[in-house]
Amino acid sequence: MLQGAKLVEGEVTETVQLLPLAVGALVAALAGYLAVKWMLALLQRGSLKGFAIYVWVLGLGIIVAQLLGYW
Repeated sequence: MLQGAKLVEGEVTETVQLLPLAVGALVAALAGYLAVKWMLALLQRGSLKGFAIYVWVLGLGIIVAQLLGYW
């Protein structure tokens, strides 16, 4: 947030190196491609019933944790 304010005011003097930025973008693209490929294979093999149960349990657990003040 503070960097954004400095950017608007024209006070940012930091630079971003191109190589780490390019490697990060490439790794993110590869991870996204593999995730989509895995999800499509999962959909072709069967249902998402197990995934739906996992999401419900995780969601309820997060709600309970928030109500108890852990988050």
